[in-house]
Amino acid sequence: MHVTKIRVFFKDPTAFPPPYVGLTIKGTSLTGTTTTLYTFDENSISGWNYVNIAGYYTMIEVGGTSGCNHINEIEISGDVI
Repeated sequence: MHVTKIRVFFKDPTAFPPPYVGLTIKGTSLTGTTTTLYTFDENSISGWNYVNIAGYYTMIEVGGTSGCNHINEIEISGDVI
């Protein structure tokens, strides 16, 4: 798939720091190499967060050490090839 943008909607956090700090987006390239494409930090907000990512990937993974139960929705924009 050709990815152009990823957006993630976080619930309003009750803990400080927000539980999604350190959440990562990883991509596996067409050659099988997995790299971290983006890591959310303290500048992230509750609500929609947009990440512009351009590339061709066989797999996109979103996760972190605190789990993903604070994510309401994920949208990946691009083309499936």
